[in-house]
Amino acid sequence: MMRLESPWFLLLLAALPLWLWGRRYFLAPPSMQFPCETLIHTVAGKGRARFTWIPTFFKAAGLLLLVAGLARPVFRVEKQSFQREGIDLFLLMDISSSMSEKVLDGNRSNLQVAGDVVKAFVQGRQSDRIGLISFARFPKLECPPDHGEGCRA
Repeated sequence: MMRLESPWFLLLLAALPLWLWGRRYFLAPPSMQFPCETLIHTVAGKGRARFTWIPTFFKAAGLLLLVAGLARPVFRVEKQSFQREGIDLFLLMDISSSMSEKVLDGNRSNLQVAGDVVKAFVQGRQSDRIGLISFARFPKLECPPDHGEGCRA
């Protein structure tokens, strides 16, 4: 659904026809020619007369888009509320060099074993919001608790 945050700016659209009319009858020609007008005036014969409206058209279109932008159109999607029972959890993971040893399992490092345990734990807690903090010497927030599926892997 689209709605305008500042619809009163649309009143400026009434000034656009006045600007076009006044530009034609009351304003003096510009003292400096713009490149697009210079290009149009170099076209010989009837071609030049056919294209002289183009700069005015683009100026009016630009003003129209400016006024539309000032009205601040917003597309809103109806919010869906998710009612879930759950708790916020933080998992702490030791990633120091001692975790690279193969003490718990002869084939894999302790870090790989702990990663598998954490993965199984997270998959079993579907309604909870789980964050992850890793540490070796200093803690580092790897993933904040999320209401979506941001860090579940």
